Amino acid sequence: MKKEDLAELTALELAVKQLLRYMQVLKDENARLKQECELYQAQVSSLRSEKEMLQETYNRLKLVKILDVSNTDLKDARQRVDSLIRKVDRCIALINA
Repeated sequence: MKKEDLAELTALELAVKQLLRYMQVLKDENARLKQECELYQAQVSSLRSEKEMLQETYNRLKLVKILDVSNTDLKDARQRVDSLIRKVDRCIALINA
């Protein structure tokens, strides 16, 4: 084998070793990124569950607020009906007198 061939073979071997090291670095980085992705997916899932829970709580609070307003409106309506009944009673009393 000639010196030139040996030098080319050594250079090729060095290039292959560098590529193998670079491939291993990329594999390690890929594994790290996959692990990071799984972590983020778990966080997203947790946040979605929390969002759903908060949405349910919000809907319940909104319903309670509506019912509370309805109770106040109900009191006002009863007072108005009572007032109208008293007026009707007075009118009947005037007619009968």
